[in-house]
Amino acid sequence: PQQPQQQLDQLSAQQSKRTTYAKSSSNLAQSDLDRLQVQPQLPGHASAPVGGLKIGNTELGKSNRPILPSDLMQDLHKFRLEEFAHQHFNSRKVGFLRRTMPVTQMLVFEKTELKQPLLRLAKHLHKDSKNISKAILNFMGDRDSKMETCVVATSLVNLGLTRVELCDEIYLQIKKQCTENPSKASERKGWCLMVMCCTTFAPTQDLEGFLTQDFQKLILENDIVGDYAHFCLLSLKNTVAKKPYHTTFTPKDAERITRPEFITSQFTGTIDEIMLKQQRYFPDNTEVPHILTVLCRSMVNLGAKNTEGIFRLPAQESKMEEFKAQLENGDYSLDCKDPNIPACLLKLWFRGLSTPIIPESRYDYCIKISANPEKIAEFIKTLPSINVRILKYLCAFLREMSDPEVVAHTKMHEENLALVFAPNILRGQPVDPVSFYKEAELAKIFMLSLIHGL
Repeated sequence: PQQPQQQLDQLSAQQSKRTTYAKSSSNLAQSDLDRLQVQPQLPGHASAPVGGLKIGNTELGKSNRPILPSDLMQDLHKFRLEEFAHQHFNSRKVGFLRRTMPVTQMLVFEKTELKQPLLRLAKHLHKDSKNISKAILNFMGDRDSKMETCVVATSLVNLGLTRVELCDEIYLQIKKQCTENPSKASERKGWCLMVMCCTTFAPTQDLEGFLTQDFQKLILENDIVGDYAHFCLLSLKNTVAKKPYHTTFTPKDAERITRPEFITSQFTGTIDEIMLKQQRYFPDNTEVPHILTVLCRSMVNLGAKNTEGIFRLPAQESKMEEFKAQLENGDYSLDCKDPNIPACLLKLWFRGLSTPIIPESRYDYCIKISANPEKIAEFIKTLPSINVRILKYLCAFLREMSDPEVVAHTKMHEENLALVFAPNILRGQPVDPVSFYKEAELAKIFMLSLIHGL
């Protein structure tokens, strides 16, 4: 019985760290991007505070609209729910007198599968509704299943992609299982399912309003649920605007989202996901990932420009894991003395992105044009704007590190830097050792062109 409480205490402690740092952390200065250079000495925590909606003690962003008191927001949320339920919910009779179950009670966790749909579905869809209920219970661990959980989740999400008439039923059943769930492990998995749905298919317009209001209410909870709700809120907005993160959904996607570190991790996932999570704690930094600026600044402040072999020499493995875990928990202070640690973490960050800055599908083309700066410049224009900004920031930093005065200390001239970063920016699959060495040289030339031209 104590284990869930210990997990909750641990999550609360991690949330407190993220909140504390978010209040004092500096955001990327706009002048950095304007000049495309990283200054030699960058302050650690000196920017003006962010204003706007507060989450616990954390301010969530600037807004000109007044924030409603929480009790009034709950009343409005209840009104929206009852309005939606009156139009679309299946009535459910309980007790000896067969009284109608209140709507709020219908949307509370149950450990057994539903006998009837939550919504007024056509009779031929009732069996699908029961299968949805079983799948959700299986994935969340509340029902024994022989199927792999990621396969279960993939089937459920693809059902929502292909069967529009079941989308709302899927959303509401997940919402139900995440409400007043006594198991934190089960609740977290339920929110993972909600993320999968919000990033893949949209509910109807009526349910969208209810879900949006529900997520907004839950964001005010200063815990892991608030993190998931914030991610779902922004994901749903993009999906409704016909810009979903997933147009197809695979077990690999399900496995990645199910990982415990997904909702806070900065070292895995796509750039879009990292930027989405960043908006909760660093809403003013919309230009590049916050972790990128933190690692570059930490290197400079720790004396990377005077460290021989920077980027080439490895850091102590145990220290690397320690500070990576610290960053994953939202603590960006990096209180260490070795500049090789943030240097190695920077390479690890680029290498860990599930979608590289330059798509793998364009690897062969980039190798082919590696000696043609004009074509490289034209190609870069075809990348998403966030990818271009990241490349510009990185290349500006590498130009700072390849200054002759710096190279005199580090012995890492621009060709060495290009050789180190090329495999992290330009990923491919050479078929044999001869091709590997040949393509490594061409990738270095490509990276060198980026350093010179961006």
